[in-house]
Amino acid sequence: MIGRGPGVFAIRRAFTDLGAIDAASEAFRAIIAQERAAGDHFAEAGANDRIWSSLQKLCLHDPAVYARYMANPVFDLACRA
Repeated sequence: MIGRGPGVFAIRRAFTDLGAIDAASEAFRAIIAQERAAGDHFAEAGANDRIWSSLQKLCLHDPAVYARYMANPVFDLACRA
C-alpha cells in the first residue's frame, strides 16, 4: 500500500555518470579519514566508519562533486516521494 511501506526503494542503473559515484566515494573516504583522525564520541577512533549528515559534509568538502552527484534526477524523485 502506498505510503505505508518501509520507505525503501531500489532503482537499477539510476546513474549514467558512474564517475559521479566514484568522485563522491573518494570524497566520502576522505571525510571518513578526517573523522577517524578526530575521534568519535560514540566509540574509540577508527571503530566506526559512518558519516552523520553525509550529504551536507559532501557539499562542504567538495561542492562540485556534490552538485554532480545530486544532479541525478532520481534524487529529485526520491525527495518528492
